[in-house]
Amino acid sequence: MGGGPFTAFSSSTQVAQAAESLSSTAVRWKPGESPSVGDGTEPCGLQSLKSTARFSVTVHWAPFTLDMLRNRVPREPYEPVGDGLYLQRSAEVYPVLRLAMACKVRGAPPEQAAALPLEVQVRLERLTASEARLQEDVVLHVARQMVRYIPCRNRPRIPDTVTVR
Repeated sequence: MGGGPFTAFSSSTQVAQAAESLSSTAVRWKPGESPSVGDGTEPCGLQSLKSTARFSVTVHWAPFTLDMLRNRVPREPYEPVGDGLYLQRSAEVYPVLRLAMACKVRGAPPEQAAALPLEVQVRLERLTASEARLQEDVVLHVARQMVRYIPCRNRPRIPDTVTVR
């Protein structure tokens, strides 16, 4: 997943393999099918080098279309955080941060980018309130890696930080 203040404690899938799996799912997707296709992949678990914070990273196709995200359909709405980027902070047992974006895959139907957004999900454990920024760093870093490896033909711009509008 790259360098930085984290070490991988599990690496069940290489980033390139995750990207290939997601790409082939998008190519097989047909307009009108449920946007939730498959469980996705877990490219890694990360451990902060400076604390006890642990992150489980999952990458998958979002269960909601971009229109649904824009219109705040999910029970826990996603907030716009950039051009075509939507962020959800979920208060589950462990805090979960989800970043969804249009990612047009070569060979997929034209509707795929809007109907089947790419989503990076980071679940955290053992994170103190003062370390919450690390979760955002992880979700942004993983998103940058995935859009590069897939590659997303529409080239989503992943910001350095996320600010809910």
